[in-house]
Amino acid sequence: MKAITLALLVCLTARGEDFVYCSYGSYLGRSYETCISKDQLENTPKWVDGAPDPPLSARSAKEIATVQLNKQFKEANAWRVDEIALTLINDDRWVYIISFSQPRPESVNESLASPFKIVVLMNGTVVKPTLFKPNH
Repeated sequence: MKAITLALLVCLTARGEDFVYCSYGSYLGRSYETCISKDQLENTPKWVDGAPDPPLSARSAKEIATVQLNKQFKEANAWRVDEIALTLINDDRWVYIISFSQPRPESVNESLASPFKIVVLMNGTVVKPTLFKPNH
């Protein structure tokens, strides 16, 4: 676990100039990364002070993320949304981070699996998770 954590910190440090946000997750032993570039973020609408609602609704973001999850994994229709987080990335640029949990196997009472996160920008663009090989 320490090696994976160290590898992720090295990756974030090395790529910190190119990206304003990165998240990492795994499913079925495969690691995924989701990174937002400065350009991607700058090409999204701002949610400025005084505006009552963000440019994209939470429900729309959830639907967009669900479509992406179903493209990513065959059995994703059985997953559930655990959280919809509206997250400030840079000054007045916000994103949605939608967390999904996979169903527990029937033989298991509790699962320690981390949620799989999909990032949706305020222009309705999903930031696609890509396969990631941490340096061990």
